[in-house]
Amino acid sequence: MSDHINPLLRLAYVTAALLIALSAVLIPSVSYAARPADLGRTTLPQTPITVTLTIDQAPRLGDLATVTCQANASQPAPGTTLRLELPTAVQTEAGEASWQGDLAVDQPVTLSAKVRFTALGDTTIACRALRPIDDQNSWGDLKAIYLSIGQDQSQFGFAPISPAAQVHLGGLQTPGDGQLLDEAQVHSTPYDPQRVVPAPPPRTRRRP
Repeated sequence: MSDHINPLLRLAYVTAALLIALSAVLIPSVSYAARPADLGRTTLPQTPITVTLTIDQAPRLGDLATVTCQANASQPAPGTTLRLELPTAVQTEAGEASWQGDLAVDQPVTLSAKVRFTALGDTTIACRALRPIDDQNSWGDLKAIYLSIGQDQSQFGFAPISPAAQVHLGGLQTPGDGQLLDEAQVHSTPYDPQRVVPAPPPRTRRRP
C-alpha cells in the first residue's frame, strides 16, 4: 500500500514546489497592478515652459517691493511672451514688466520690477509665459502670489474672514483690485446672522 502512496506524495511535493516558484514570479507583478494607490491616478498635462514668481516682502500700504519673474524652457520656445500681471492698485515704479522673444533651452529669462501697493485689502500679482503654437494650441505657465495689504502690517495670503461672512458674501474678497465686496453688490437684504433657513420639504416618490 505504501509503495503506491509514495509516488503520489512525490508528485504532490513536486507540484507544490512548482506552484511556489511560479507564485514568486507572478505575484509581485499582479500585486503592483492592483495597488489602490495607483487606481484612478491621472497625470497632469505639462508644457516645456515653467515660470517662477517671487516677491521680496509682504509690503504695507505705500511700500515698494521687488517682484521677480523667471521663465525657463526644456525645449526651444520661439515667440514666447513673458509678462507680469498687476492690478490697478499696484504701480510699477522701475524695472521691466514684459518681454517677448525666443526662449532657448535652459537659458531662463528674468523680469524684475519695483512696484508700489496703493490700496488696502486683498490683491493678487501674477506672472504668465505664453508661446502660441497654432490657433488652438500653446505652451505656457502661470504663477500667482496672494497678498493682504494693511496700513501697518501685511501678510501673504488673503485676510481671514468669518465662516458666516463667507456664506453671506459667497466667498472671499475679490482678488486683484484691493477692494472688498460690498454687501449691496451681493444681497439686497441685510445680513442677519441669527436667521434660520428652513429645510426643504421631503421629496415623495411617484408611483409608476
